[in-house]
Amino acid sequence: MTDGRQVLILESAVRAAQEGNNRDAIRLLESVLEPELDARFWGLLGDLYVEEEQYASAVDALQMAIRQDPSSSALFSALGRAYLAIGRLRDSEEAFQTSIRLKPTAARWVMLGDVQASRGRERLARQSFEHALALESNNDEALFNLALLLRSKEPRRAEALLDEVLTIDAEFAKAYRELGFIRLRRGEHTRAEEDLSRAMQLDPDDPWTSVYLAALAEAKGNVSDAQAHLERAREVAIMEGFPDYLLGDLLARGGRWAEAEAKYHDALQANRKDPEATFHFARFLSDCGRKGEARDWAERTLALDAGHEGAAELLGDLQCS
Repeated sequence: MTDGRQVLILESAVRAAQEGNNRDAIRLLESVLEPELDARFWGLLGDLYVEEEQYASAVDALQMAIRQDPSSSALFSALGRAYLAIGRLRDSEEAFQTSIRLKPTAARWVMLGDVQASRGRERLARQSFEHALALESNNDEALFNLALLLRSKEPRRAEALLDEVLTIDAEFAKAYRELGFIRLRRGEHTRAEEDLSRAMQLDPDDPWTSVYLAALAEAKGNVSDAQAHLERAREVAIMEGFPDYLLGDLLARGGRWAEAEAKYHDALQANRKDPEATFHFARFLSDCGRKGEARDWAERTLALDAGHEGAAELLGDLQCS
């Protein structure tokens, strides 16, 4: 229920948000909040909290909005984004699935696939990206994310998808980055350098581009350049607030094994029940040749998340080795 004053405040908050004054809009909405307010208030407040990176508050507001309007696909989609930002991947996946059941869009399928890929559910993620492309064949985010899933096992197809992304958006920095990675692995250093240099020009704050440039420099025997790129990657990742297990991945990719292991331990000390932290550590241990420990951690991941396809595949590989 809303009275006339609350409607006026809602309209003022909408105008403030449209003018880019999110904090003023939040203050206006917070001045009249009560549980009985309709979903428009709570939903707008939740969206504003997301934009201001106040994700825990966003979750609370969006849950209140959904109680008032459980048929709103937009509210569930916003809730999925908020959960994703605070690392609640399972809840994020469920929220995006609900938003798609209510109203499927290409963008929502992409977001769902991204969460599923982060949870190691690669088969489901691939299906989600394909659903997105069925709705919108030139969706560059779906094409890019599908290429990421395929780059290790089907690098030629991944390369073709990334080229397609660049025909849609010639300034898609991450597409250049991943083309550089694929070509680096094939030993095509000149083409890899061109791609990675373009990626760095377009997005100098992407730490993974710096990691790949470090690997390229090392492959060419330029040890000092490799170390400089890795240090840049580490600094940017910390600045961007990467979780510790992703910092571990970044350091491991650069060959800094001891520092990487320390970061995985930091992540596990913070939350030993985080299946992503346990999976990334298991994968690291496998890459280091510590197969027995890797099996233990892969099993722990599956105990925390029985649907974690990445952990199941890793465990299968380890049991065969």
